[in-house]
Parts: sequence; structure tokens; C-alpha cells
Amino acid sequence: TGWSEYYIGFVGDDILKWIENSFLGFEQVHDIGFNEEIVQLFKRAIELAKYSDSGFDLHISGIIYHLLGLLISEVENKELFSDKNNQLVEKSKIIMNETIDDCMNFSDFTERFDISYSTFRKGFKELSGTSPKQYFLKLKINKAKQLLFETSFPVKQIAYDLGFSSSEHFITTFKHRIGYSPKQYRELCRKN
Repeated sequence: TGWSEYYIGFVGDDILKWIENSFLGFEQVHDIGFNEEIVQLFKRAIELAKYSDSGFDLHISGIIYHLLGLLISEVENKELFSDKNNQLVEKSKIIMNETIDDCMNFSDFTERFDISYSTFRKGFKELSGTSPKQYFLKLKINKAKQLLFETSFPVKQIAYDLGFSSSEHFITTFKHRIGYSPKQYRELCRKN
């Protein structure tokens, strides 16, 4: 089919109570559109299930409760989130997360949605509080923090993997945003 399908199954007293009280309702499929937070939580649950040895079940349980809360909120407040601009911003955030290791040309990106970059930027900033480029840079820095903490990849490789023009640019940007160089950040994480 060209894509992978994942499901999260869950059982328990809490879930049964939710169903009995119609908190979840009986409809099994809801069109909630695009929601970056839901996508990221689902991806995190998949990562935990694939790569964690033991003790991850409590972590995934927390993610499931979080997901259910967001899903219920989206369904009950669908009219608030169905606006075309909201959906475009959410969809663009998901695409940014999926292409975090690329250099993104936002003019080409907005052409796919048949909207000018200035209109897209204005709507994105109104709804998320930051420009698309700053949001994308924040995603890259957060991914860099994760890689510095979880791997022993050299800083130069992390800069390259995240699509920075040079390791110097990455180091300068990281230090400006975080207050520490990538090497200092890694050392602090290892101490704690």
C-alpha cells in the first residue's frame, strides 16, 4: 500500500469505565484532521515499543492517556480545529517533523499548498506564535539535544544529519539557543 499501519491496543478498568459512561463514545473512527502533537505522541509510543527492553509499558500507558485526552478534545471541539488555516499549519508542522534532516525551502513548500509564503508565514505565526523557519530551527535543535543525549555521534555528524550548512553554523546556533555548546551540553547530560 506504500505506508505502514500501526495500532495501539489497550484494556483495563479505566477504559471500561470510559466506555460505560460514553466518555469515549461508540464511534470507532473520527476524522480529526492534522494534529502535530497527536502524531508525535503516536510516533513516540511506536519508538518505545520497538526499541525499549523493559519498563516501557508504564510510559506507553501515559502516552495512551495523553492521546485519548487529545483525541476526545479534538472530536468535541472539531469546529475550532477544522479551519483551513489551522489544518494547513498542523499539516506543515507534521511535514517539518518528518523532514527534520533536510534543508527546507519554504517557498517550494508553500507552492504545494497553493499559497504564498507571506500568507502562510502570517497564518503560521498567528496560530503558533513563531515563524515557520524559527519553528523548524527549534525542531532541529530539539532533535540535536536528543541525539547528543542518547548517542555518541560526533557533533559534526549531528550537524550534517540535521541539514546544517556547516558544523560551525550548527555549534553557533545551538549555543545561541541553549546557552551551551553541543559538547558542553553532552557533558552536562552525562553528569546528570
